[in-house]
Order: sequence, then structure tokens, then C-alpha cells
Amino acid sequence: MGNYKTRPRHSFSDELYRKVARGYRVLRSRLECDANADLVEDDFSANSFESFHLLRAIYDNKLEPVEQWLEAGNCLDALTWFGMPALHVAVLCNNVQAVELLLKYGANIDAIDWAHFTPIHIASFFGYERVARLLSKSGAKPNQRASVGDSPLHLAAFNGHMSVVHELLEHGACVNRKDEEGNSALHFCAKSGHARGLCLLLEVDCSSVHDQNLHGDTALHLACYGGHLECATVLIQRCGFDSLVKENIFSETPLHCACSGGKSLELVAFLLRQPGVNINFQGQDGHTALHSACYNGCADLVEFLLDQGADPDISAYPNLVKAAHESPINAYKELESSGDSVSRFGQSAFHEKQTPIMWAYEKGRPKIGTPINRKCVFEGFDPIVDILKRRKAVQSAAAFKTGRAERDSTFVTLPSPLGKLRSITKEKAEVLQLRNLLGNQHHMELAEIDFQEAIGSGSFGKVYKGVYKGKTVAVKRYRAAKFGVKSDVEMFCREVSILSRLNHPNVLKFVGACLNDPSQFALVTEYASGGSLFILLHEQKAILPLSRKLSIGLDIAKGMEYLHGLPVPVIHRDLNSHNVLLEGDTAIVADFGESRFLGSAGFDMTKQPGNLRWMAPEVFLQSTSYSTKADVFSYALCVWEIHVGDLPFSHLKPAAAALEMAYKGSRPSLARCIPEPVQAIIQQAWQENPEASILSRPIVTEMSQFCDSIADNDDNRPVEMLQRGNAGSFAGIAEDPRFVGSTDAVTCNSMLIQDLLKIVDENGNYC
Repeated sequence: MGNYKTRPRHSFSDELYRKVARGYRVLRSRLECDANADLVEDDFSANSFESFHLLRAIYDNKLEPVEQWLEAGNCLDALTWFGMPALHVAVLCNNVQAVELLLKYGANIDAIDWAHFTPIHIASFFGYERVARLLSKSGAKPNQRASVGDSPLHLAAFNGHMSVVHELLEHGACVNRKDEEGNSALHFCAKSGHARGLCLLLEVDCSSVHDQNLHGDTALHLACYGGHLECATVLIQRCGFDSLVKENIFSETPLHCACSGGKSLELVAFLLRQPGVNINFQGQDGHTALHSACYNGCADLVEFLLDQGADPDISAYPNLVKAAHESPINAYKELESSGDSVSRFGQSAFHEKQTPIMWAYEKGRPKIGTPINRKCVFEGFDPIVDILKRRKAVQSAAAFKTGRAERDSTFVTLPSPLGKLRSITKEKAEVLQLRNLLGNQHHMELAEIDFQEAIGSGSFGKVYKGVYKGKTVAVKRYRAAKFGVKSDVEMFCREVSILSRLNHPNVLKFVGACLNDPSQFALVTEYASGGSLFILLHEQKAILPLSRKLSIGLDIAKGMEYLHGLPVPVIHRDLNSHNVLLEGDTAIVADFGESRFLGSAGFDMTKQPGNLRWMAPEVFLQSTSYSTKADVFSYALCVWEIHVGDLPFSHLKPAAAALEMAYKGSRPSLARCIPEPVQAIIQQAWQENPEASILSRPIVTEMSQFCDSIADNDDNRPVEMLQRGNAGSFAGIAEDPRFVGSTDAVTCNSMLIQDLLKIVDENGNYC
């Protein structure tokens, strides 16, 4: 069985048809252009100019010159364009008269084009009913296979062209024929939500309705993933309940699928009413429908499932537990090979918690309907975690009242009025101490600052560009807060307290602070005109020479060496590319809102601060207090990011990336574009055991030596960046199991499609 969390979101067919559709749009766009515009001889075959104008005449439905050309005895096979015979072009243009004319003069009705489509494949794909009828009557093969075994019926069903489906069925199309992924036309209809098409197909033949494709999905599974209630109703009412209990290779029944898709609460309710459906049924990997809903950020479904009796305490099976269920001997061998003891297997692996709340936390997807952007990464699982905790608290309170409370019951505590009063008093004292700490030259009034445009924002408030006494500054304006709002007042006081004591070329320079009133709290620093390293790498996508990459890495290391080498060391705790600013050729470490003095009294050094994607494992696990080595780990990820130009584990959400590094010990792959001395520094900095990692001072020494060794090298062209740009996008395709076994023809066709896409913009228009 496959791992549910590795389930691909799109099938190979989806990707192929998307590219094929865009390829055909490109060709039609070329035909729509002026016949004399951008005409290049290499674009066409022999007699290219004449061929182009004849095909343009087919597009314009001006068939007289075409008929004259054919009557003159010219070979129809010579009339091709971009790998497309003339008959394919006529079908693509939905020109029935041109199709009739070309068939009259002997056009090959079963010829294939660059996508391995015959003319009837194109007509079925685009839903050209009259053309499809003409081709069928003229002898086109309704079960002809294209590059991945797909027939015209597959294509018509996929795109919901019911009139073409009806036409193909009348001319002998086979309902049960499967493509190379094991999908029949029933699968495609169900996946696309075409209930009428399902009815047509089932009237002809319903014997394969419970057949599973390569991923183990029946038509009902695919209908449920898409949230298509009408399709699911048709399949169950007409064909029985057999598919309801079938699992795909990702251990999902149709109920699981509906909860994974999260598109229809009514569909989930309908499935729960069917005989034999158990809301707490565990697939072979142990996960329930509630796990699926939590993992995919479906808060409304989570609440509904809990109302219907879903158990939030059921755990999915860890890999070793699953192996033990299937074969205890193999599980024992796997454990022995990993060096673990049998006692650890019994105490750790079997009790590893994979509850729905853990799945929600791990994935952290935005809630359905929530815009996805960098500022709301956690908005998906937070409501779900709150829902699950609230339900647990209610259950625990009820159990407590009846005298059956469990030892590990969860209770929600509320602050007392006395505690709030103490908090207010403490915060006022902190502000007074901060005013005494700062000299008069650092006390500022908001009225003294000429505010300009906003240049950033966060949970604390906004950052503005401004002018203070003729000098351009950055003003971090905290949102209007009242005493007692601990997260705001405490963060502000702490950041000002730390930053005001720092003085280094590679650390953001403190200018002053506004402390008169919590509603006017503001931190004023030097202004970095180059923006952040994140913007440079991922928004501007700048191609940096090696010397510039090394310079940025060295500057960050110098800043961290200064912080860690102070008499009372400062741990930054949030080092990432967002918090590295650029001013000219200098990189500056900024944003000390999460920073701490090492050994500070009253601060919990086991809590999670900062951005999860760059977080050290010991910080994420919250298992012990941490040291400056946590910054060293984050530094390694920043250096990797600078040289590779990508986010660490960019294919994962931040929480999932942190889990990958903390629990699995994974690290981003070291690409060849990273010089060997830098690779050595990175490997020393992100070691699994933080005590064994390198210190900031040796990093500065080694980076400086390497920078000096290449200082005289003038040829610092960013070849590695170009290699990354060309190869990186396709690196994963060869390893994807969905593409294993694809024919050479498919590969060639994909390459041709990619070439065509080079001349089309994002909207599919020719440029």
C-alpha cells in the first residue's frame, strides 16, 4: 500500500491533456496570425509558403484554392504543418466542409499528429460533434489508442462532451477499454463530474464499474475526490455498494476520498447514510476519514465528522507498526537493521501518535476558500487544532462531572483578574526600565518623523520608510496596543532593549524608539535600500555571481559571530532570508523581535520562535533548551538558499519542512553549484547533533579564506544558476513512478509541446 501523504494531486493524464490543449491553442493562434507575419522558412516542410497559405485557407473556410491544388494532382501528404496533416488542421478548425473535401481526396483518416492523436481524437477532445459524426461515418476507428492508451471515448468523457460520447457509442466505442493508467471512460466521467455521461456509459455496459485503476481508484473514488454528489449517487444507485468498501493504494475508501477532497459536505453526509459505511473505519495504514479531513485543512468537515461521532483519538499506524501488522518477522528485521532494540520497538514505535490533530499540525494547509500566500500559511490547521482541542476539553469536563475523568484529560484555563493586573504592572515597569536604559538621543516623537510609503508588514504592525532629521530611516510601527496585550508590549520592549545595545556593520543599526504611549510604540532603524535577501532571490530571481553569494554569506556569518561573541551572547532565533537586508554590497542581519540574551531569566528557551522553514530541530521539538547553535543551523539553510536560489524544501509547507528536518533528519540536497568548501561549512553547521556543529567564529574564518582564494578570479559568471534553471524544473519527472514505462513517443511529444509553449504566454495567446 502507498503512503497516503505521498498521494499525487494530479494524474499523468491530467498533466498530459493540459499540455496537449495548450499545444493545440498555440497552433490555432499561429493560424490566426497574419499570413505574412513572422514567416520563417524553417517553420514549414517543403513548399512551406504554399502549404501555409493552403492551411490558412482551410482555417478561413476558403476551400477553392485547396480544391484546385488537390485537383492538380499534388500529394496530400505534403500538406503538413508542425507535425499536423491537413486533415488534423481541418478538424482542429472544426471545418466540416474542409474535412469532407480532404476525405474525398484520400486523406488518411487514421493518421497521427505530434500528440499521437488521430482526427477523431481531436474532434472528441474539443467536442466537435458534427466533425466526429462525419469521421465516424467515414470509417474512423472509435477505439484507436493514442500515446497513453486513451481512446476518443476517454477524451470526450474527460471533457464532458456528451453528444460526442453518444456518437462514439453508436459507432462501437468500447466502454471498458482502459488507458495505461487503468482508467476507463467511466473513471474520466466520474472524475470530471459528468453524471449524464455516466448514465450513458452505464446503459451500454456497467460490468467494469467497480474496476480499479493504477492507483486503486474506482469511478466512485474519483467522484468522491472531486466532490461530485450526483455522480456518486448514480454509481451507487445503479451499481450497488461494492466500491464503498474498496481501498485504493493510499488506504482510502470513497468516504476517505470525499474528506480528502473536502469539496462537498453533502457528499460526506450521503456516504455516511449508506449501509456498511463506518465513520471510524481505518484503512490499511490506520488513518480514518477524520485524518483525511484534518490533513487537507477542511475545518467544516472536521466539525461535521465530530458531530457524527468521529473519534479524534484514533491513531494511524506508523510504518513499523504497519509492517508488524502485515509481517512481524519483516518488521523485526527492519528494526534490527536500523540498530534499534526490541524494547524500543515496543515502547516507541507502537505508541507513536498519529492522531488527526498531529496530521493537521504537520500539513498546515490553508483552509479551503482562504487565499494562499506567505502570510497565512498556518491559517489552515489552527482552526482545526482549536476545534479538536475544544472537543477534547468538553469531553474531559463531562467526564470530570461524572467522576470518570482520565488522567491525561485536557482542561482550558482562563486568566484571573489578579493575574491580569500583575501583567499590566509588570509591562509598565518594563517600559519605564527601557526609558531609563535609552539615552536622550534615542528618545523620539512620532511627529519628528516624516512617514512615507509602507515597505513591509507583519503580525506586529507595519514597517514604513521615513525621514528623520534629514536621514532616511525604517520605522517599525507597532499596532495600537493596550497594556495587558503581552505579545505586543513585551516583544517591543525586548527588541528595543536588544537592538539598542548592538553596534556592528553587519547588524541593523538602531536609531531610536518612540516610548511615550503603547498606541505610538515605534522602533526606528537604519534604512536598507536593497530590500531583503528573500526578495532578491525569490521575487526578483536575481542571478548572482559566485563572489556576491560568498560575500552575502560571509556578512551574515560576521553578524552572527558578533551576536554570539558578546559578553552576554544574543540568540537571534529567527535567522532567515526575510531577515537579511541588503545595503549596497553589505548584508545586514535584522529583525530581533524573537531574539533573546542567552541565559535570560524569565524567558522559556524551549518555545518555538521564528519561521518554521529555517528552524533548527532542537527548537522545533521544544525538547530542551537550546543555544547559539540554533542560529548556526539556520545559517546553514540560508547559505544553501543563497547558492541554490530556492527555498529549503520548497515543495513542502513550512510546518512539514520543519518536521522533515526534525523527525527524519533530512536536509536539502547539496547541489553541484555549491563550491566544496561551502558545502563543508554547511554540513558542519546543520549536523543532527547540535553540540557537534561548528561555531560562528570558525565559519567566518573558513568563509574569509575561501573568499580570499577566489578574489583574483574575474570569471565569476553564474553558470551554476543557469544549469539550475534548465535542469531543475524537470529533475523530478524521471523519478516520478507515474512516468515510469512511458514510451519514447510520449517523451518526444512532450518535448515538442514544451517547444510550442515557448511561443505562448500564460493565457495561451501567441506572442
